[in-house]
Amino acid sequence: MENETTTAPQPEQSILELPNESQFYLWETRKWGNFFGILGFIFVGLMVLGGIGMGMFSSALGQYSGLGFPGFGFTLLYLLMALLYFFPVLYLYRFSSHMKTALLTKSTDQLNLAFKNLKANFRFVGILCIVMLSIYALVLLFVLVFAGSMFSN
Repeated sequence: MENETTTAPQPEQSILELPNESQFYLWETRKWGNFFGILGFIFVGLMVLGGIGMGMFSSALGQYSGLGFPGFGFTLLYLLMALLYFFPVLYLYRFSSHMKTALLTKSTDQLNLAFKNLKANFRFVGILCIVMLSIYALVLLFVLVFAGSMFSN
């Protein structure tokens, strides 16, 4: 039995032609990508405004109540979430823009840029999911260890 390795096809190997049906599906996908990209940018802006607002509100609440609410912490958290959300939205929007140009002009370069941005979107979201699942696992482990130490006494 021979040892075969599978690798992704190299761009120089062949020219792939897109049938009309596939072009239609990509055109529709591009529209939804554009919609979600613009919607995502709006949500990023709302996150930034919400972070600034929450920071000001919690600081003011801390001053009037005498409790030490971390206003800067809320702002920093919301800005970090907005930053993490910005990149997949940007990649999705770029995919949509380049796909539109590629389909209208039949440009292979634009098609490559579109798929490059789609790949970047999936890679970013995938890595972010792995990081978040790892954080959840660590928090769960910490909670279990902490709960175990509370009940062992």
